[in-house]
Amino acid sequence: EPQTGNGGYTLAVGNPGVNVGGATVPVVLSGDVPHKGFLIYAVDETKSTSKEFHLGSWDPSLMPDGSQQHPHCPYAATHDAFHNTGFVTDVLPWIVPVGLTQGSTVTFKVTVVRDYETWFAFTQSLTVGSQHGAGVEGFAFADTTDASATKTGAPGSKATTRAPGLGKAVEGGWVAPKTVGTKAPGEQTNEELKSEIVDKGKQRASGGKSLKLKKKVDLHDKHVNDPMRHAASHTDSPEDLGIAGGRKARGGAKGRNKEAKSDGKKEDKAPSDANAVPDPLAVDSVSVTKQKRRNARLAHGFAMAVAWLFFAPAGSLLARHGKASKTWFNAHRASGMIVAVITFLSAWYITSVRGFATPWGKHGKIGFVVCVLVLAQALGGTYRKKFPRTKWARWHRICGIFSIALGAYNCLAGASMVGWMESTYQGLLDYVRFGVVAWIVIACVMEVRHRRTGVARKRGRTA
Repeated sequence: EPQTGNGGYTLAVGNPGVNVGGATVPVVLSGDVPHKGFLIYAVDETKSTSKEFHLGSWDPSLMPDGSQQHPHCPYAATHDAFHNTGFVTDVLPWIVPVGLTQGSTVTFKVTVVRDYETWFAFTQSLTVGSQHGAGVEGFAFADTTDASATKTGAPGSKATTRAPGLGKAVEGGWVAPKTVGTKAPGEQTNEELKSEIVDKGKQRASGGKSLKLKKKVDLHDKHVNDPMRHAASHTDSPEDLGIAGGRKARGGAKGRNKEAKSDGKKEDKAPSDANAVPDPLAVDSVSVTKQKRRNARLAHGFAMAVAWLFFAPAGSLLARHGKASKTWFNAHRASGMIVAVITFLSAWYITSVRGFATPWGKHGKIGFVVCVLVLAQALGGTYRKKFPRTKWARWHRICGIFSIALGAYNCLAGASMVGWMESTYQGLLDYVRFGVVAWIVIACVMEVRHRRTGVARKRGRTA
């Protein structure tokens, strides 16, 4: 289930909005905190059908880096592999459908993924023919005529052929070069500013000083984190955009403010949640929770790697090729027990930290199957004398092969996930691949030697 609210993210549509059929208008998703993924599409909820009636499409030629038209659903826009670096603003080209009737409502359904375990879902509706439906002025698409677009290869890459987009470049193995930001003498970094906010909040500083500090952070965020600086720098109030509790969107408010001032009218601004000083205790609680989940992911991955990339294949090969030793059975049983204990404890730990109700992905489902196979192996080994020896050995061998294969695959999948979520572990998948391939090579070499030895023995007995 998504988190409650919109998480501070808002959606605005640029001029001419939904009032001009066939026009390509900018749909702007923005927020105070960078997001790693999104899914946006428009529907007509007045249609009395069992399925959603989708409206409009997206122009792939105007899609900025980090975004794409959904490969399987042309009515939806979504992120690509490059977007995982974190974006504050996405300016997306939506093509208004032709034939919308006056007074009808276009509803955008938005899903925003802040990180692997935090995501939000909300809607934004516009009425065709209304002033609100005309959208917001001041938004603009990225400049596709930039000279850098003619360069070959991705930024920082030695490739001679340029990928269609940075998303495809990431899928091809390109890693964005790290940039080191500079600051003027006496200027604070974003982390220092946020730390100062927490300290001020703990000291119960006055609301006015804290508010100024918060605005200072917001201004710093917009200049440092916003990759879409081409959008206009004007602001519009959430009330003007029809967005409840959202962040102020850029564009088109200067003219209306001047008109209001010329008429001698002064509008009172309602207090917004975006200007509220964050509760230090709440900030600490969120930070502790995220750090706890991160530690759990790393501990879980390390433990499973030890179990399934060392003890499991070593115990299996020992049972297959080490029976000449008198202690092979005790070593095989001990390795199996270690794998079972590590697997169950590690699975329980990561599940208890992230929550059992959190949606399970492919990695979690395969992990559950592996746990079932490990339990079957443990019970089978304990009660092996109650079954016919030949049948038990056959099923024990089959379950062992499947459990090791799935365990190794899940280690690869888990390493890929960790490298995707943790920038400092992007090369982890290569090490896991090396470990899996190494065990496969060792197993093949030992099996060939085993078969050759068996053939030689048979020939000796025949002679």
